[in-house]
Amino acid sequence: MERIAIVGSRTDMARHAKELGLEVVLVHSPGSRPDRVRQYVDLMIECPVADAEAVLDVLAPLHRERPFRRVLAPGEDAVLTAAVVSEKLGIPGNSVETVVAIKNKVLTRQAMDRVGISPVLHRTVASEAELLAFLAEVNGKIILKPIDSTGSLSTLPIEDAEQARRAWGLYVADGHTEGLVEEFLEGPEVTLESFSVAGKHHPVGIDEYLKHPDQVVEIGDLFPGRVSEENRNEMVRLTSALLDAVGLLEGPSHTEFILTDKGPRVLETHCRIGGGAINELVKRAYGVDLSRLQVSVPLGLETFTPHALDSGKGAAMIFFMPKPGRVTRISGLDALETLGVPVHRMPVEKAWTGLVGLDPIRHAEVGVNLCLEVGEIAHPVRNNWELLMGFVIANGEDADRAAARAEEVMAAITIETEPIETEPVDGIPA
Repeated sequence: MERIAIVGSRTDMARHAKELGLEVVLVHSPGSRPDRVRQYVDLMIECPVADAEAVLDVLAPLHRERPFRRVLAPGEDAVLTAAVVSEKLGIPGNSVETVVAIKNKVLTRQAMDRVGISPVLHRTVASEAELLAFLAEVNGKIILKPIDSTGSLSTLPIEDAEQARRAWGLYVADGHTEGLVEEFLEGPEVTLESFSVAGKHHPVGIDEYLKHPDQVVEIGDLFPGRVSEENRNEMVRLTSALLDAVGLLEGPSHTEFILTDKGPRVLETHCRIGGGAINELVKRAYGVDLSRLQVSVPLGLETFTPHALDSGKGAAMIFFMPKPGRVTRISGLDALETLGVPVHRMPVEKAWTGLVGLDPIRHAEVGVNLCLEVGEIAHPVRNNWELLMGFVIANGEDADRAAARAEEVMAAITIETEPIETEPVDGIPA
């Protein structure tokens, strides 16, 4: 029996590996929730997944006994570790150089500059003075973000010098000493999900982020994204050029864009499946399971068949984001269940370890997962890692119908809160 190592304890990849007849060695961080994965795993090892040398130390002896075919990571926290371990042990996969160039937003911008696909003003800054100088150069709205981070953590839009000073103070307080600052791009935010085989990049689908106009964090996702054919073709072209520039060979990728009035502009890319709902929405819209393909295709167990981007149906997910405060009343759930909409209840989890709570409603046309109870605290949502209060998911004949069904269900649920003392919700202290 062939075996693989999975670094990170999300469930789908391990389940698919077991279905494919593989032996699975799982490396999971202390404090993670490997109980969800246990039934699919032959050996579990506790080790910090972001510590490449520590993971190498525990996997190398096993590899010498019987080689791993692949070392794979389902999430952002371990993609670099998987690349380092693979390279050290001589296992095929994406190179360390490629993964570093993708994870480091400055290196990604430099790769785009080399091939002429990044007409976005940007700069690395290491002080308040440098941030202010860039603001003056752009003479417009800018955005400050960490060089290596995800989920909109410490990502701060800035419009004037006063905001810049406050933002830099918050940014430093979050533990950062250097950042990437870019001109702020106006327009809808969308992503292109792709799958690479032997260095050829195949578009899978476009995700549209549903957002409030004044928020960085999305309130939901819609598949396929409502994008013109011209913009869609340009997104495919830019993504392929970027992934070639960084040398991606295999597996899923998630490339983020802003659709400006001058055309699509790349924000960043990732050598993994998009976070949160995206893999589930791809499955619902196109019948394609990227998590399974990430295991099966590199091992030659299955082939990837490209499809037309306009060939899918619709799928949508909207996250619960009630007014911050203590929950005093939740209503509407009983009526939904009477109408046949399944409702799953589960506690809020402090760490985002994949799309928790989905399994009980995975096969429902429309379903609800709610993680709040009366008396609990609905916290401000300042980044994607805090989207922990649940969601509504829905299928549709097309994207508009899927979104409408999800919005109808969301509107039927009322979560009332009372104010408590909280941190500022905009991320920039007054």
